[in-house]
Amino acid sequence: MLQPVQYRLGHDRSARAQGMPMRSQRRRHSSIMAALKNAIDWASRAESDGEPSLLAFRGKVAAIMSASPGPFGGIRGLIHLRAILGNIGVLVLSDQVAIGSAHSAFGRDGMLVDEQKSRQIASLAEGLVQVIRKLKA
Repeated sequence: MLQPVQYRLGHDRSARAQGMPMRSQRRRHSSIMAALKNAIDWASRAESDGEPSLLAFRGKVAAIMSASPGPFGGIRGLIHLRAILGNIGVLVLSDQVAIGSAHSAFGRDGMLVDEQKSRQIASLAEGLVQVIRKLKA
């Protein structure tokens, strides 16, 4: 079966990773973007008959975050993302970050303007690393 190059790259990287930060933009009606769902679906496929089911995701740890031009920052879409990842065997951290008014939340350099949000993301990343280390111990 022919597979998109992006799928193979995503599958290979996910299979080697112990954890992953997942970012989602909110789609209308409070769900996730179709492109993200598609990427998850493609990466969850086995590449060969001998490959374990959901190799790219099962047993991994994820930290989730979102950004949206709306005031809630896509927080409602994170509910769907959490459910999707949980259903394929990913341990999703309870903490999450949502950035509202995304159109004005970032400077020209691409960095967050709000220092508190920057600290929240850094804390989320630190939490992801800590959980992975504890699970490996």
